[in-house]
Amino acid sequence: MTRHARAVHCPDPAPDPSDASLVERVRLGDASAFEQIFRRYYESLWRFAIGYVSSPDVARDLVHDLFSHIWEHRHAWAVQGAVAPYLFRAARNRALNHLRHERTVLKWREEAAGARSEDAVESAILRQVERGPVETMIAADDATVLRRAVATLPERQREALRLRWFDGLTNPEVAAVLGVSVKAVESLLVRAFAALRQHLGPSR
Repeated sequence: MTRHARAVHCPDPAPDPSDASLVERVRLGDASAFEQIFRRYYESLWRFAIGYVSSPDVARDLVHDLFSHIWEHRHAWAVQGAVAPYLFRAARNRALNHLRHERTVLKWREEAAGARSEDAVESAILRQVERGPVETMIAADDATVLRRAVATLPERQREALRLRWFDGLTNPEVAAVLGVSVKAVESLLVRAFAALRQHLGPSR
């Protein structure tokens, strides 16, 4: 044995695989790659969907249904660009479809009862504000005020704000989710923050 022990080299841990490589592996039927994508995005997608449907349970079902669809059609799964915008766009579409269905059912029930549905629909829209990680940085009373202020924003501003600041997407990713240009996203955010500053006042 040598006088000085030879240093043992420990290899650096392997970096997390890229989304693109995981997608390709999923297309080939790799269940472990699918699980990695699921774990990487499930929580964010679930919180994002809550912002539309207001129900954690419904949001969970929508996201699970999305991933189930991906796995069932894995051999034909094609993602143009980054995975995150694709998944958020798909979750948004499913949430909007759910809301349209719920509103149709609600309208049918209330018309059958001879009632108008406008008030019920308006109340449902006003509840579509997501509880996100930003709220953990402010007091509970301020969080309530903030949610109410966000609820007053036009829908597109509300969506852009949620994706950018609550879900952490970049402006190009938000643009991909909403199907608009990056400049349009920047404009939506500028107008949203201006409206919030006016709503909350200089003391906030």
